[in-house]
Amino acid sequence: MENPSSRDWYYKIEMSPGVFTDGSDRPTIGPVRALYRDVSFDGLNCLDVGTMEGIMPSLMKRAGAKEVTATDWIDSSAKIEQVKKALDVDFTYHPKLTIPSLPSALGRTFDLVNFSGVLYHTLNPLGSLATVRSLCRLGGLMLVETRT
Repeated sequence: MENPSSRDWYYKIEMSPGVFTDGSDRPTIGPVRALYRDVSFDGLNCLDVGTMEGIMPSLMKRAGAKEVTATDWIDSSAKIEQVKKALDVDFTYHPKLTIPSLPSALGRTFDLVNFSGVLYHTLNPLGSLATVRSLCRLGGLMLVETRT
C-alpha cells in the first residue's frame, strides 16, 4: 500500500494499527457516527453523498449494510481503493458526480441516504436537499449533517 501520509487527505483515517492518513480529525464525524449507532444497517442498500475518501461507506459496510454506493464530485479513486483495502470493505464508488446529476446517474433509490458534510458547500441548499431526498426510497432514512 502507498504510504497514506504521502498525499493530502481530508480525513484522518487509521489504515493499520498506529498508521494514519495525514488528514484532519473532522468535527463532523462524531455526530454522524452517533447517528449511525441508532441505525440497524443489516441488509440495507445505502448511499453516501460527498464521500471524500470513503470513511462513511466503510462504517456502513462494517455495520452490516448489504450494498453501499458512494459518490463525490471530485475523484478520489486512488484513496478510496487504499481505504477499501486497508479496512477490508467493498462498496461501489462513483466519482465526478454533481448533486443535480445523481438521480439520472444512479437511476434508483436507497434504503438509507447519508448526506453529511456537503450541504454548506452547495449554492442551492434546499434544492440539494430535495434532490438527495429523491434518492431515498419511500419509508427510507436520510441522515443529514451540516455544521453551518
